[in-house]
Amino acid sequence: MRTWHKVLLVTVVLGLPTVVLGQMIWPSPSDGPEPTSGQLGLFVGLSFFDALAWGLGIAWLLFALPRLRRITGGSEWKAWAMYLSVGWALVSWWPHSNMHRSNGDDLWGLLLIDYLFHPTLMLSALVLGWSLLTLPAAGATRSPASAAGRPR
Repeated sequence: MRTWHKVLLVTVVLGLPTVVLGQMIWPSPSDGPEPTSGQLGLFVGLSFFDALAWGLGIAWLLFALPRLRRITGGSEWKAWAMYLSVGWALVSWWPHSNMHRSNGDDLWGLLLIDYLFHPTLMLSALVLGWSLLTLPAAGATRSPASAAGRPR
């Protein structure tokens, strides 16, 4: 089975059940506002995106590290930094959105949720961007002679 088939299988099999599981783990407050039918459809759609991102994040965590080790040219810390940054960016949406939904009007809860997720996602983006910018360019492995403009 090809890797992308495995990724798709893990994404769907592990991701889609989380739509229902999220409602069980983080129930909506009973005193909150009731969405209109149009809003409800949009919230359900967002739940599917969160669930699929979570499933894809699990697939990433299962399959990506060996390839990242090759891409980073053996830089173990850079491979792990990229691996964890992308993994967190994908899996964090499911608990983040569900915690928001179940929080209700609790502003301290809102602050806790946002401080738990927003800075860590910003840090993940920073780590990933820095890691990508410091990777050697494809084909950049030139001999010292060719780098100085001399023929090989």
